[in-house]
Amino acid sequence: MSPRRNWVPEGVQQPRRRSRDRLNAKGTATRQCILDAAERLFAEGGIVAVPLRDIALAVGQKNNVAVQYHFGDREKLLKAIISYRASTSERIRAEVLADLLSRGRPPRVCDLVRAFALSLDGHLEDGNYYLEFLSRYIVERGGYCGLEGASPVARSPRS
Repeated sequence: MSPRRNWVPEGVQQPRRRSRDRLNAKGTATRQCILDAAERLFAEGGIVAVPLRDIALAVGQKNNVAVQYHFGDREKLLKAIISYRASTSERIRAEVLADLLSRGRPPRVCDLVRAFALSLDGHLEDGNYYLEFLSRYIVERGGYCGLEGASPVARSPRS
């Protein structure tokens, strides 16, 4: 008699794993690669000018519709880039504002501008094209319109 696979001691119940419970590490990695490549290509070539097919090719996908599979369409991809990078901006901005509020005096305008500038400074490392991407987006789209639901960073001051 051969030993049973996945033997569990008597009286111990092992949770059943369903396929949807497993993490899709390869899919998550592909999504991240697409986000990074799209951000760079949009920053360098323009948001409208870069075909989604070129983004898929840039990350080595043989399937030309890999971007659509992972993100749906160009607009959802743009919002995903903003959401992905906004977490860094929000974290830095929250830390600076918390420090300001802990001082017990109302923040001055220069303090708020500093918080905003420092949140952008968090995107100046190599391989991060967020500021160039955001600049392209603003120029091509005439502002933040369309990104209002993507993240707090993308809201216009008037919304």
